[in-house]
Amino acid sequence: MDKTPYTIRYSEKAQSLQLRISAKGLEVVIPKKLRNLSQSKVDEFIRLKQSWIDKHHQHLFAIPKEIALPQVISLKSLDQDWQVHYENRDLAKSTLHADVDRKRLYIHGNMTQIATCLQLLRAWLSQLANVYLPIWLSEISLVSGLSYHKVSIRNNKTRWGSCSSDKKISLSCQLLFLPHKYVKHIILHELCHTKKMHHGHAFWALLQKYDPDAINHAKEVRRLSKTIPAWVKD
Repeated sequence: MDKTPYTIRYSEKAQSLQLRISAKGLEVVIPKKLRNLSQSKVDEFIRLKQSWIDKHHQHLFAIPKEIALPQVISLKSLDQDWQVHYENRDLAKSTLHADVDRKRLYIHGNMTQIATCLQLLRAWLSQLANVYLPIWLSEISLVSGLSYHKVSIRNNKTRWGSCSSDKKISLSCQLLFLPHKYVKHIILHELCHTKKMHHGHAFWALLQKYDPDAINHAKEVRRLSKTIPAWVKD
C-alpha cells in the first residue's frame, strides 16, 4: 500500500497526535512537546488511522447534493425567524433586500442560479453576525475580566471559534443558529484560551469557573452542530 501523503503542523494547544483532513489534504497535528517524534512513529500513527482517513476522505470529496433554498431562517441566538421570499426577475445581477422590522428577506433575480442566491444569504448572515458577535464578546469579556486583542467573524466550516497566542479571537457566523446560552459558552471557551492555550485540566477548570455547566454545554453544542442548515456552509 502506498503511503498517504501528509503535511505536519506543530501546535501549542494539542495534547496528543491528531489528524485533520481538508481539501488541501491530510495534516498531522503534533503537540510541541512531541516535536522530536520520529518519522517512523508518525508513519505508524497514520497507518493505524488509515480506515478513518479513507472514510473521511471519501466523505469530503463526495459529489454534493443540490442544496435547497431556505424559506425560513431561524436564528435562535437572536430569537428571530426570517421569512425568505424569492422573485424571479430578468436582472443582470441578483440582489437581496432585508426588511428588518418585518424580519423578511427578498431576493430578486435569476432563481435558477442557486449558488448566487446562497452567496447572497451567506453574505447577509455574515453582516448580521458582524453586528452582534463582537458586541457579545465585548460584554462577556468585561464581565469575566478575560481580555482579548482583536476579533474577526468568519463562516468557519469546522470550528465555532478559535483564539491565537496573541489573543486574536475568531468566531463563526454560524453561532447565530445556536441558543444564546451556548453562544456565551463558546465565547467564554475562546476567552479562556487567552489564559490557557490547550484543552487540559487547567483549561477546563478555568472555563468552569465562568461557566459551571461547561461540560454539559460542550456536549450539547456538539449535538447542535449537526443542526446547522446545509445552505450556510460553503
